[in-house]
Amino acid sequence: MSRSIKNIPIRKICPEEEAVNFAKHVRFLKLKDLLGGKGMSQSIHRHDFFFLLFIQKGSGNHRIDFVSYPIWDNTLFFMRPGQVHEIELKAGAEGYILEFSPRVFYIANERTPDMIRKLGRNNLFNLSVDSRKNIEFLFDKMGKELESGSIFYEDAFKNCLGLLLIEILRLESVESRTERSYQQERLDELCDLVDQNISTGKKVSDYAEMMNLSSFQLNNITKSILGKTCSALINEQIVLESKRQLLATSNQINEIAFAMGFEDVSYFSRFFKKHTGHTPTELRENFK
Repeated sequence: MSRSIKNIPIRKICPEEEAVNFAKHVRFLKLKDLLGGKGMSQSIHRHDFFFLLFIQKGSGNHRIDFVSYPIWDNTLFFMRPGQVHEIELKAGAEGYILEFSPRVFYIANERTPDMIRKLGRNNLFNLSVDSRKNIEFLFDKMGKELESGSIFYEDAFKNCLGLLLIEILRLESVESRTERSYQQERLDELCDLVDQNISTGKKVSDYAEMMNLSSFQLNNITKSILGKTCSALINEQIVLESKRQLLATSNQINEIAFAMGFEDVSYFSRFFKKHTGHTPTELRENFK
């Protein structure tokens, strides 16, 4: 699988000049038509849109944010904007690809952003027989609505999208205890804040203040659900975004360090090596 570090632009779903056109915010593809019986290999890149890959039949490998997932029958992959991935699909794969911009889900349903936030913590979902049938039906229905362009097709598509997200959420185990549910909600909020502020917020106290909690309370939440400290969670996100920048762009290491909020490049290199075992330069060399 190619791991070139040439500057790969972010793949956009819709040109700016066509931002008002709903159809340009959605891309729906059948793998059988897209591949024509051949395999597919895509080198590392990132999107500005949500990405769903539903494999009804197939094999290969999908590497998302540097974690490898085997591809097999009846699997579903969900990616949010900004994540990096590379994919290899062997010949004969069948299923669907659905790409949609954040603009679509914000107008789909008032609860949809909340569902997206919950889904965004997982990239791979294994499907039961019942869930597979439901998801197949919804993908098929969305494809037909987009193809027809009939009256109210946009509304029909958005409703199907909402149902699809609900179906995927139901695949996850649900903890019914109120305390656990509260902690999960606060953890989701924390993860969102870390994603949004990773270049400026590197201390637990930064996020405790944003959430009106104490650092002790934040650590209790991350330890009880993730088994790690809040500081460890923040550091993992710093490393992940640094890897994205190192492997999906050709930016100089000092540029990446500054973009990540490090004023001292040598400190950035030491931090990165402490948490990965490699310097930024070594990581790039290893992925060539």
